[in-house]
Amino acid sequence: MYEQIEKRRLQEKDTLDHLYTVLITDRHQIAVQAGFENFRDYSFVAMNRFDYIPKDCFTFHEAVAKEVTPLLNRLAQERKNQLGVPVLKPWDTVVDPGNQPPLRPFSHADDLLQKTITAFDRLDPF
Repeated sequence: MYEQIEKRRLQEKDTLDHLYTVLITDRHQIAVQAGFENFRDYSFVAMNRFDYIPKDCFTFHEAVAKEVTPLLNRLAQERKNQLGVPVLKPWDTVVDPGNQPPLRPFSHADDLLQKTITAFDRLDPF
C-alpha cells in the first residue's frame, strides 16, 4: 500500500510541484499586500501567535535537530537490528520486533463498556 501511494505521488510530481509553487507565490503576495515582509510574519499575526516569536521556532528546530533526531536515529537502528532487515522501511515502524501476542483489553462490547465506566469512575467518581 505504502509503495502504491508513493508511486502515485511520483506520477503527479510535476503537477504537485506546480501547485506548491503557486501556493507559495500566492501566500507571499497576500503577505506583502497586507504589509508584511513574508508569509511567516503575516501568519504569526493572523494566527494570534503572541506567546513566541519566529526566533523561538528556529531555536526549537535546532534543539530537535541536536537532541531528538539522533535519538530517533538510534532507535531506528535498534529496530532495524531487532528485525534483522538491511533497510528499515516505513511499515517496519509498526511491527512488534519481539513478536508478542496481541493485546486483548476486552473480550466483547459489554466488557469494553464496563471497563470504560470503571476507568472514568477512577478518574472522577462524581
